[in-house]
Amino acid sequence: DSSDFVAAFSAGGYENGPRAAVSAVPEPATMTLGLIGLGWMFGGMRRRRTA
Repeated sequence: DSSDFVAAFSAGGYENGPRAAVSAVPEPATMTLGLIGLGWMFGGMRRRRTA
């Protein structure tokens, strides 16, 4: 959570005005690597069952 970081700088006078809402959005490369990893996990489980 980055609200503590924003509060620390706004208390020191570094930020004037309302705080911006920040939402966590995964990068496309992160999502791709996650899907590849899940595919490898399920592929490995499938191979073990048939062996």
